[in-house]
This record gives sequence, structure tokens and C-alpha cells, in this order.
Amino acid sequence: MARLLIFSGWAVLLFYFPSGLLHSWMGAYVYLRDLLLVLHLFGSLVYLGKNGQLHSLLSKSWLLGLVPLFLLPALFIPDIRVEMGGYIKWSFIWLDCIVIGRLISQHFSWNRAAKILTILTAVTLLADLGTGFYEWKNNVFAIPMRGQLSPMGVEMGKDSTLKNFKRIKGLQRDVFSFANLMGMAIVGGICLLISVPNGNVRIAAGIWLCLFSFMLYNSGGRSAFFGVGAAGLVGGGLLFSPEIVRRHLSKIALVWLVIGLLMSFIGIGEFTEWFSSHLMKGSHIGDPTSAHMRDDNWQGVRSAIASVPIVLFTGSPLGSMIDSQVQPVFHWADNNYLWLLYHGSFISLAGLILYFRNALARPLPSSRLWSKDCLLLFLLYVMGEAIARESLSFLGCIPLFVASGYTNGIRAVSSPRLDNTETLTSSHLTSLVVNRPSPVSSKSRRKRSDSDSFADRVARQSKQTPPPDA
Repeated sequence: MARLLIFSGWAVLLFYFPSGLLHSWMGAYVYLRDLLLVLHLFGSLVYLGKNGQLHSLLSKSWLLGLVPLFLLPALFIPDIRVEMGGYIKWSFIWLDCIVIGRLISQHFSWNRAAKILTILTAVTLLADLGTGFYEWKNNVFAIPMRGQLSPMGVEMGKDSTLKNFKRIKGLQRDVFSFANLMGMAIVGGICLLISVPNGNVRIAAGIWLCLFSFMLYNSGGRSAFFGVGAAGLVGGGLLFSPEIVRRHLSKIALVWLVIGLLMSFIGIGEFTEWFSSHLMKGSHIGDPTSAHMRDDNWQGVRSAIASVPIVLFTGSPLGSMIDSQVQPVFHWADNNYLWLLYHGSFISLAGLILYFRNALARPLPSSRLWSKDCLLLFLLYVMGEAIARESLSFLGCIPLFVASGYTNGIRAVSSPRLDNTETLTSSHLTSLVVNRPSPVSSKSRRKRSDSDSFADRVARQSKQTPPPDA
């Protein structure tokens, strides 16, 4: 049952990826994926409840519930019900991702089905990249969209240009979603690079990084640059000095948070102009116009908060019911920190910060430390893009919540045997990722039950495979 929930949940998540293509082809029927996600989440929670893990899940994730809690009053305001309902929907996607990550950590072994699922994910991302390359090469849109509204009143997609160049959007609804997905793929490649010490895998990861970095740069969606840069810098540290970086995971995230908040209140127009003039001179990608427009948006949000500070405690939906001067929604915040401060109050923002702080501070078995490395990298990516985009409502946040659920699940099944497991060596991780035959007899392999958990397999391989210097 657990494996069925893992694979079906992953399939539903993949159904969200070619968003522009599905909106164009399916119209109103695209919302069937939301129904499938709710059904999957309900089934997963029932399963966890029957296995005595629901309380553990909710005790670690309740802080995330503060966001939809403060947005809930918006459903009683007709003019913003659909818009804010979309953000509330994302909180269900977060929770489903957390559940999937938790199930993976406890019931997932690297078998044939898992390889197929991984290949499908890679093909989905490469299809988006290939479509984007076609658009870049021919300066055309593969799926033209002119701001049509869906039956729910949501804009299905929008084409945009920058200095007569079409801003690449691939199979997505707009350039920002495409750039977000390219950035997510880059961070995934970095995770693969630092987690699997195998030469062939690292070569493949290097090619992957080059392809998606090229498309991110040429997409014209620069909001992902901050997060990718931070993840790349820390990923380099994890590659060459993992022990040092791992001692400071929470501090690294805190420093990046402070930088993000400072930039949110200072602005990025001047910085972008300086950066473009030095590193992107003559390129349409370096046009700082949109950065100055973003500064104006941020100033508008900050002024709104200063004029009605009640929103810092109530959030704007509830605040608008208490004070008529409060605008219930600020449509163009272009900054997730300011967006949450205005719409969800500082309480929901603090809840998110504490949730990820707890995830990074949670002790893990030495054999699973790589999972917390990946959690940090995706967190840095989402936090970086949050400076210039509402990144928690984009596809790029999905791996972040899967990773946090994975670390939660590891703690739930930790045992003395697992805690005493040696750090994964090259042969351990390689056998898990590229299926290198482990030194056990073929007869033993045939007898191995498919119900073996990931944790049991790691512990068994650790005992069977001696360290390189043994």
C-alpha cells in the first residue's frame, strides 16, 4: 500500500509540471489533477493514521498550517476568493509532498519501478528544456497564450517579450514558471553531484547542469538566479568539505534569510543595474527595467503594511474585515517575504521559518546526512527566488517539501542499528543509485522481500560492504 501511495502521488505531482501544455489542451479539465491530489492526500493520511504515524506527521508539520489559516478568511470575500484560494491550494500540495517524502524514507528501495519513475521525471524536465530550446532558437512561442482566463477566472498563461526577444516559457504558462523549473532542475543536479560519488553519475550530472543552466540564463526569467547562485555556492562547499558545511546548516540558512529580508526592504534595482553592466553588458537578459519595477512593487507593499500595521498580526484578509482601510489582497508583491507579511501576518512567516529550522536541526543517522544536504540546497533555492517571486506557489518548491518529509520520516524509523551505521561510502550510494551489484549471493538477492524498507537496505549494505580503507 505504501508503495502504491508513493508512485501514485509522484505521478500526480508530475501531472502539474507541463502546466501550460495542460491548460492549453485540457481547459477546465486540468483541475482534475487537484482532485486527484486531494484524494491521494486523504488516502495517505488514512494510511498513516492506521500505522500510528499521523500524530508524528502533524506534530512536525502543523507550523505550515498557519499560512492557510490566516488566508482562510479570503474565501468569504468574493472578489479575491479564487486568487487566494490558489495559494491555499498550495498548502495542500506542500502537505502531500511531505507525506510522499515520509513514505519514501520508510518504504522505498531502489528497484526497477523506482528507476522507471526517475526516468519519467527526467524526461518530463528534458521535454520542457527541449521546448524552451526550440523557442530560443526560433524566437517563437511553442504554445501561444494571450492571457485567456480559465473557467475558474485564473489566467491560463501569458506570452511576454523583452527587447523584441520572446521570453522562453517552454511547456509552462509563463517565463517565470519556466525559469523556476529550470532552476529546480539545476539544484537537483547539484544534489545528485554531491550525493553520488560515482564518476559516470557525476559526468551525467555535469552535463545536466550545463544544459539547464544554459536554458535558465537564456529564458529571461532572472528571479531564479539568486537561489541557484546560493545553492551552487553551498553545493560546492558540500562537494569538497562536507563535514565543515554540515556543522553550520542552520546558520547558512539563517544568513541567507537575513540577506533575503534585507534585500526585500532595500531593493534590487541598483544591484541589478550594476550586475548587468559588469557581467551581462549588451545582453537583453541584463535589462534592469523589471528590477526597478519590482522595487516599486515592494515599496507599495511596505507602504501598505506601514499604513495599516494590523495586517502584521491578522493578515490582510481578516484585517480587511476589521478595518475598512485594509486592502484584502496586494496583487503584485513579487516577493514572498513581503507577500506573507502582508497577507499571512508575521506569524505565518515565522511558522515557515521555524518549520525549516527544525527540519535542518533534526539529528539524522550518519548514513542519511546527504538528505539534509539536499534539503538545505532546495531551501536556499526557494528562499533566493522568494526575493523576487512568490516562490512557494511555484513548482520549484515541490522537492523542498518532499525533502523535508523525507528527513521527518527518517527520524521516525531511526533505531540503534541505523544510528550506528557508518557513513555511506562510495560503494553504498552507488549501489543505491546506479544499482551496482552488492557483494551478496544471487540466492540471497532472490529471497530479498520487496517489502524491505530503504532503512533496512542501507543498514544491511553498510554491514556487507567494508569501508574503502578497511
